[in-house]
Amino acid sequence: MTYVEQDFTVAYELTRARINTVAEGKLQNGSSYKSSVKITSQNVFEVINDKTGFVDTKSIELVIKIGCVSDSQAGLLAAKIKEYYLKTKKLNFFGGIANNGVVTLAESADYYLEHFTNLLRDLNKKDK
Repeated sequence: MTYVEQDFTVAYELTRARINTVAEGKLQNGSSYKSSVKITSQNVFEVINDKTGFVDTKSIELVIKIGCVSDSQAGLLAAKIKEYYLKTKKLNFFGGIANNGVVTLAESADYYLEHFTNLLRDLNKKDK
């Protein structure tokens, strides 16, 4: 995705995340999809059910999606993101507004590979 005009961005900070890869494939209807990294997080809340009087637990899920050019790139990127997340316990992204709970980031997987490689390098320098 390439923005023609971008007047705003949304900052996402994930403090809990599940990092997964999606291999390139085809749906049953014949449509194909590319490899990607999907980072899933959720907010859990309680709400009183007016009809039952019971406090129900609900959640809102957010998926950050980074498109990749190959399955191997998705695996490499997911590994870098996970390594960074395990060391810092948070992930930060800038993107648009979620569409059906999914934010597809405009920057390329190459951008994020370089970004997380640099962040990890800087962390490792601080550890020494």
